[in-house]
Amino acid sequence: MKRVFIWVCLGILVFCLAGGVGAAAKVQKTPVPASKAVPESSIIFKPERLGEYRLFTAYGGGAVAVGLGYLFPVERDYDVILDAAYYLGNQYSILTAKLAADVKIGQDLYTGLSLGWVSYSQTIADIPGLSGNTASGSHIDAGIFLGKEIREWRVQAGYGTAMGLTGELSYKF
Repeated sequence: MKRVFIWVCLGILVFCLAGGVGAAAKVQKTPVPASKAVPESSIIFKPERLGEYRLFTAYGGGAVAVGLGYLFPVERDYDVILDAAYYLGNQYSILTAKLAADVKIGQDLYTGLSLGWVSYSQTIADIPGLSGNTASGSHIDAGIFLGKEIREWRVQAGYGTAMGLTGELSYKF
């Protein structure tokens, strides 16, 4: 069941990165005279926004974290985020690395999917959002989140298969 969920999340992530169904419907090609055509090899993607570093604090896996990430703008409303964090809990630690994709769904709202690697230093019980014990060692974490941008700040809440309920506050610098 976990594998099916992970493959579905990966499929949705690829679909979002490709622009979804609406992107194909929005494109209308008009013929360009041969004298004014630009060779495809000279077209370079130039995003409207620049990438940005993000410093964040987070909660997940029953622990609090500090981390650093980088947001890559892919298109106007699509971003890809790569980050790493160190979580400290009650006599245990968690190290994470994550790749996420988000899409704007309103003026300041966004939602997205993430896929990451999580390493628990020891077996943990009673993680909010997860039942049973979480074994020590490496785990794959597929997640979903919803957030809001407020100037240079981002606030988000979500759920991960290895981290349980999550929350994050990040600052662009």
